[in-house]
Amino acid sequence: MRIAAQIIGYIAVAENVLIYISNRRERILLFKFISDAMWLVNYLLMGGFTGAALNGAAMTREAVFSVRDRYR
Repeated sequence: MRIAAQIIGYIAVAENVLIYISNRRERILLFKFISDAMWLVNYLLMGGFTGAALNGAAMTREAVFSVRDRYR
């Protein structure tokens, strides 16, 4: 389980680079959502339930921000 968590963590770090090279708001939110989902799985596999909860809250925030333009 630790090895799977480490692999997911490395992929999440590499995926974070996509956030910085993106220039559209929709892509930035999508990449951030994916990144937080990977970190959530990483923390769950490592037993860090508080970190997983924080990433779950961040995913909720990004979902709200992504529909901000549709609902005023």
